[in-house]
Amino acid sequence: MRAKLLMGLMLLALSVGCGGTEGVVVEGKPATPADELKTTLEALVKSGEPLGSGGYTIQQAIDGIKATDKAKGDSLQPECDKLMSTTNPAEIKKIAESMLKKL
Repeated sequence: MRAKLLMGLMLLALSVGCGGTEGVVVEGKPATPADELKTTLEALVKSGEPLGSGGYTIQQAIDGIKATDKAKGDSLQPECDKLMSTTNPAEIKKIAESMLKKL
């Protein structure tokens, strides 16, 4: 009898504890293309790793910046092109730092 009661209480406790976060809405300000670019560039300044598919992320962010501030986006584009074509870690860090200053 005690075992059945204990088992029933355990099952009840498990079922009550599940799904407690449904319906919770977390509001926040969406990241702007400039915010996304800044985060990516800061990581490049630290790592100096070649972009690979990360170049697509940077290009998307620059295209987003061009949509609201064409001059700023256009000023970042040549350095973005250089960044995507280099594999030298020191050069990657240097270009990323330069781009950060323009943001």
